[in-house]
Amino acid sequence: MNRSVFKNEYVLINHFYNTVAQGYARARKKADMNRNIVLSGAGSGIGRATAQALAEVGGTRLVLVGRDRAKLE
Repeated sequence: MNRSVFKNEYVLINHFYNTVAQGYARARKKADMNRNIVLSGAGSGIGRATAQALAEVGGTRLVLVGRDRAKLE
């Protein structure tokens, strides 16, 4: 497999992660964020990046859903 494919995938996921974290931080300032969020596909890829970004920002209770329990822990 071409290494540039993996590099581009990493750049995309990293950009998405940063964008979600920044947007979520702004939204948290505007409203009370004591909410529950159910996030499917949290074991890998974009779902995992989103879960990490939301966990870092805090203020919410995350419910992670995925096919492999070990990847979610």
